[in-house]
Amino acid sequence: MTQISIGDLAQNFQLRRQSSALSADLTRLAQELSSGRTQDVREAVRGDTAGLAAIEQGLVRIEAFDLSIKDVTLDVTARQQSINLIRMATQESLGTLLLDETFADPQISISAARSAGAEFKSILGTLNGTVNNRSLFAGTTTDSAAVTDAETILTAL
Repeated sequence: MTQISIGDLAQNFQLRRQSSALSADLTRLAQELSSGRTQDVREAVRGDTAGLAAIEQGLVRIEAFDLSIKDVTLDVTARQQSINLIRMATQESLGTLLLDETFADPQISISAARSAGAEFKSILGTLNGTVNNRSLFAGTTTDSAAVTDAETILTAL
């Protein structure tokens, strides 16, 4: 077995080269640790990008869920506001119509009937409301009005 020996100068040079390589590696690793990002992604994954693809697919799915949640939130909020408007309109009209003096004076009766008709039109307009070009209360046929207009209903009565 042959033994290879190196001289003092060569050994000094080899130790300096290893020291500078270790120093560079230590600096790179410290930077990667502090930033949380590797400098050489190809070396880190070694050609296996399945994990990265799964993460990317998960992020796309989360973005889709987020968009769906925002859409549903907007829809539900609009429906709730519409229901509150209808509730307030019916309470106001019923309060006026249920008073005893409403029917005692014909002028008050006519005024109450006109007011109720205006509230009826307002309620039907609210029921036919849309958000994002979709009807709020039309069920599965979101491209059409939920109920016919007030004039058609009042004419039929």
